[in-house]
Amino acid sequence: MPEYLEEMVVLVREDIKRWKEGLSGNLDDAYKDLLGPLASQNWFGLPVESLDPPDGVVGTDGSIATRPLWNGATWWITRGLALSNGGDIRHLDSGIIPMTVSAGKVDRYTSLRMEYCENAVALESANREDTKYILLDGSLFGRLQHLPIALGIPQDELFLLSYYDQLLILLERCRERGIGIIAVSKDSKVSHFLRALILDKIKDVTRHAQTTITPDMIERIKHAVMSPDYPPGIAKGLLRELKQKKGKDWDAIASLVEIAQHPISDHVLMQALLRGKGYTRPFLMTMTDHPRRTLMSAFSNTDGYIAKRYGSVIEASDDPDEIWQLARRVLPRLRELPAIVTFHARLHPSDTPIRVDIPAWMVGQEENIWEPTLPKFLECNVTDVMEVLTGGYGGPENYNIWLKRVDEKVRLRRETVDRLYKRVIENEINSDFAYNRGYRRVYYA
Repeated sequence: MPEYLEEMVVLVREDIKRWKEGLSGNLDDAYKDLLGPLASQNWFGLPVESLDPPDGVVGTDGSIATRPLWNGATWWITRGLALSNGGDIRHLDSGIIPMTVSAGKVDRYTSLRMEYCENAVALESANREDTKYILLDGSLFGRLQHLPIALGIPQDELFLLSYYDQLLILLERCRERGIGIIAVSKDSKVSHFLRALILDKIKDVTRHAQTTITPDMIERIKHAVMSPDYPPGIAKGLLRELKQKKGKDWDAIASLVEIAQHPISDHVLMQALLRGKGYTRPFLMTMTDHPRRTLMSAFSNTDGYIAKRYGSVIEASDDPDEIWQLARRVLPRLRELPAIVTFHARLHPSDTPIRVDIPAWMVGQEENIWEPTLPKFLECNVTDVMEVLTGGYGGPENYNIWLKRVDEKVRLRRETVDRLYKRVIENEINSDFAYNRGYRRVYYA
């Protein structure tokens, strides 16, 4: 039997039960008992189902390719594309990262470079008269979480300053012109909705508790629930303390804290607890404590922040004044970054959910991303956003006609990178552009 099929059959038959359990969507009873009713209360039918794609919608996306070179360096290419009835807008970046840079830094830098390309085409789209909505592929909340620090990339240490300069202009331009920004994630792994539900449930339990729960204990519980990076040792100590207390209220709180320490994604939660077409109640998101403190210091003590975060770069620079000017122009404006309103939607009963991020100002909320506000459910109107999403919905195989089309066109395929772009560079520099042996073995196989 070819391709190890016989071995695969034996492997599966040895433990069929485990395979079936791994593919099931069953949740622990604690999710259903503690969060099921609350999740249903925050699940609504679609406010509108548009049959026709609205005018003025621009779809944007980007792609990355990297290649390991013979000398240990990394060649990278990123592309951004915006598609609309007004025509295509393209942006391309490429360069070489020295071999001294770690793989983790290469991945982060190239990901930021791709977002930069996407933001570039979005900004150019925002300058067009006929643009009403700009669709971003992925998380808008995530784009506002990057801390403005030196990246450890030679010749491009200050890239995040340029990144935020561009992003701030994009957000300002869209708000000035009344253009909606809608970021759509089709495979989100976040647990924001879950944590908001847990927080609401804990508020309800403490409000009706039969025993006194001190304000200090409530704050510790909230911190454990809302911080994805909450130290495991401290969490275990808090859980032990909670489980030692008697009563169903304490049992419920302990279970909720335990769920928050090992959360499932919002989309898994929705698939298990919520049925049919609909969307979750929108809720407001801001930064967690650690990145908030860093961001606030960047605009509240700008010169001190520059000296601390960019000191070594400034010392090594031939033009330190240029760095100071750039940083002083960008960092104070970070206080203008908006909070994000987010929700999840299922546009067809048999489809998986999508996550949607919009700037808070689109629904009349004036909070900023750095404000110490716990996630809170909102009473707000997102009918215009749902009109765009349902008007562009093409079924389970085509979650958004604009984003699917732009993804197909912007994607960097192997033939384009390894034949076309490589040949262009070799012709321009009049030299061979050799990959390392490991990649060549895969490429030519």
